[in-house]
Amino acid sequence: MAKKLRRFRWSSLPHLSRQHVVVMNSLLATFPQTPFERGFKDRLRAALEPALHADLDIWLAAVDVVEGKALGQRLADPCCAAVVGLVGRNEKALVEIDLATAQASIDKLLGGDGGDVDQNRPLSEIEEGVFSFILLKALAVIHETFGGERQLAMKLEGLYGTLEGLRERYQLDDTFAVISFKVFIDKAIGVMRVYLPASLVESDFSPTWPTAGPALERLLHSYADRKEMVRLLRSPLRIEVGRLSLAMNDLDGLESDDIVLVEQTDAAIARDEADDDAPSYLTGQVTCRVGDGAHGTLIGNVAVGQNGRYEVAIETIVPEGEPRAMRILFPESGANVEELMAEDARTLTTTGVDAVALAEAGRAAAAGNAFSHRARVPSRPAHSDDNEAGAEHSDGYDEDNGDDAPSPDAVGLLDDVTVAMVVELGRVMVSAADIMGLRPGQVIELSRSPGEPVDLVVDGKRIGKGELVEIDGELGVRILSLSR
Repeated sequence: MAKKLRRFRWSSLPHLSRQHVVVMNSLLATFPQTPFERGFKDRLRAALEPALHADLDIWLAAVDVVEGKALGQRLADPCCAAVVGLVGRNEKALVEIDLATAQASIDKLLGGDGGDVDQNRPLSEIEEGVFSFILLKALAVIHETFGGERQLAMKLEGLYGTLEGLRERYQLDDTFAVISFKVFIDKAIGVMRVYLPASLVESDFSPTWPTAGPALERLLHSYADRKEMVRLLRSPLRIEVGRLSLAMNDLDGLESDDIVLVEQTDAAIARDEADDDAPSYLTGQVTCRVGDGAHGTLIGNVAVGQNGRYEVAIETIVPEGEPRAMRILFPESGANVEELMAEDARTLTTTGVDAVALAEAGRAAAAGNAFSHRARVPSRPAHSDDNEAGAEHSDGYDEDNGDDAPSPDAVGLLDDVTVAMVVELGRVMVSAADIMGLRPGQVIELSRSPGEPVDLVVDGKRIGKGELVEIDGELGVRILSLSR
């Protein structure tokens, strides 16, 4: 019998507020840097197991966001809830432990077998004092591992067994990020939940790049765990001999056989004195960049390998600044998510036009068109997202005057526009896993041999070929061909 189909309704989907999304993503982005991933459980066991006389384990179970008054509905009554103050902050964290786990741990600490539990009765004053001792030992471990990194000093402000008593000291109507754990005491399984105010998560748990220390070590471990997921992502590793700055008019005037001096370089031309017929070769330091190299470069020494082709031995890795924020998924603190989403909507249109690629093509075309005496603009994509059918589009030129001659008043302004022409020894396609594994001392093999032409690159686009030459002891390049 065929299954009956039901019409899909949007109303059946769960509703998530924008704050819910921001808090959840910020907390999850921070979690690889938290102590709950590596080493934390060993330190917690060392502190608590001798007191409880039991085997202890803790697993991360879930992360969620509770909005508004829903927190009061989720807490059990009676309960075991601890209010944890954060020195220097107005926000307070809340730690909830199911009563069976709290009573079992108290019984274990007092020498029992952990079987004297009753989830329907709150803790007595004596039991609250004993359990506060257990919590203080756990907070000491958390502060030692995590509080110093986040500069959050924690103190136990109170332990409450009823919702009425908790409401007198704690605001339950805010929005909270909830981190749920499974707690194992010998064979008994319990639940612990940590409630963090959303304002605290948004301000202190933003995914910033950590400085040297345990947080950085944990982040690198998390990247290593995900290496296989990004192994197929590939990017060019560009080996640069050097750079030179050219005015647009000078670039336009370059011709074959012209020779220019490479201004920014640490490489030089060398020759084999024992073999006059051997081609000269490049030696010295070169710069390697992944993608645009905005976040770091690799400095290496170039030499000719046994196979007769160039090799670059990595000497050092030079980071430049912090990694870029991950925009909408993990926005920077204070970023306007609405504006980021609107920008992405313009970039990724429903017609499949990649506006970013189009802009890059426009810049490359502008550099390439410097060779022609007529300025051109990239053509508009065939599939446009104009709101009105047949809407006219202006590219900034008057198509009716028929005069393509440059303005005599404006053409001189090109002398103030300079571009960087890069002399590239070669490019190697590397995966994200390869990049994460780069170390000083590794050797990158190139396909180019001494005597072969090098690439001339402007704005990431190859515009021609060149030959490395020596000019009175300095490195230069002879133009062999140009793409006009």
